[in-house]
Amino acid sequence: MLSLTVGQRLSLSNLEIDDTTVITVKFTRQSPIEMDISCFALDVTGRLINDDYMVFYNQPTSPCGQIKLTHYESQPTANKGIQAEFEVNLSKLANNIDSLFFVLSADTPLNQVQSLEIGIWQQSQKVQTEYQAADFAQQQASMLMQLYRKSGVWRISNVAQGFNGGLAAIVQHFGGDVEEGSSTAADVTATPVQAKPSLEKVMLDKAPKLVNLPKRPRYRLRSASCSN
Repeated sequence: MLSLTVGQRLSLSNLEIDDTTVITVKFTRQSPIEMDISCFALDVTGRLINDDYMVFYNQPTSPCGQIKLTHYESQPTANKGIQAEFEVNLSKLANNIDSLFFVLSADTPLNQVQSLEIGIWQQSQKVQTEYQAADFAQQQASMLMQLYRKSGVWRISNVAQGFNGGLAAIVQHFGGDVEEGSSTAADVTATPVQAKPSLEKVMLDKAPKLVNLPKRPRYRLRSASCSN
């Protein structure tokens, strides 16, 4: 099993991961604060395909069914435990899905998180990335790990990039609209985190007007295009 450091990029084949078979992405955390983990599916320009392709606890499956949130625990815990598990079938994603970003968010600074581990599994664990409290800055939002295509080959990257402005900044970065006057829309400056990341809340039921992700018909995926 490889420990993926911040900034490291590798092809999945080098990690003995078969991109034609479902992989599981597990997030294990120990945290006194409530936080959220989401997956954004982006096109080649880095924009969200459409709002149906933000997969999180309140929208656990992408339209094609190839990105699924299969387990989720949002409450804080004094002990280590699995917060989220995603199942992804990369080979059956539509051709215009160029990358998947897994992001972390909270209502308070993420440096209160005691630990967070990300594991990539396929029968056995292939990759692990670890974050500690000292790795998080004051930001409430961060892009953690990316799965992306390069020259037709799926790769993985430990991005660890925090954002001032929280979730609203991430949504804007991915091409979404944030309602004007929202307190989280004030600062959209991306801040690289030297050790590891930070991000804010994707809880649309708690703040239903905070995030308004526009429908883009030109990015809509027909059911016939759900597999290559």
